[in-house]
Amino acid sequence: MSEIEKLRNQYRKLPIHRLEKLIAKGLPPTLYDFVQTILDEKKALSNQSVSSSTVNESEILRNQYRKLPIHRLEKLIAKGLPPVLYDLVQAILDEKRTFLSQSSDSRETIEEDSEQRKKPKGPPSQEKHFGSILQLCGAITIEEIKSQYKHLSKQYHPDRVSHLGPKLQIVAEAEMKLLNEAYGYFKKKYDIQ
Repeated sequence: MSEIEKLRNQYRKLPIHRLEKLIAKGLPPTLYDFVQTILDEKKALSNQSVSSSTVNESEILRNQYRKLPIHRLEKLIAKGLPPVLYDLVQAILDEKRTFLSQSSDSRETIEEDSEQRKKPKGPPSQEKHFGSILQLCGAITIEEIKSQYKHLSKQYHPDRVSHLGPKLQIVAEAEMKLLNEAYGYFKKKYDIQ
């Protein structure tokens, strides 16, 4: 490597402020042009990285706001935000509201489909279906049906789950309905009193 190449590599390693100082002090014409081009390249790269970092920061901020629930976004707007953030948060809030309105329509059809899947399709599979709900295995006896129903109904009884959250109470209520339906089936089939 020649001396000029080594010198050029050294200039490439210098930060922008050092290159500006060298130009201000005065350089020979051969080096001045070279240092000026390196300085221009470095400034262009630093401007690109600054603009890309602000884009990344705004994306990060947007993703953080997207994670917040609707009530928190509404509180932020009510407190007052700078105009740039207000527009961003309002747009995210609108997105979430439209998504919820669309998903509530589809949720009803999903619940209908799941209800249809829960119910057995034919008489032979009803005993297996209701037996699995009561967690019966092997040969089914009346005593086993009664004891399993008693055990599971205690577990999912509304008085037992009243201290849990509303979501778990809904799940327990659904399980109780299934248990009662299964016990009703076996009660009718085996004439259980």
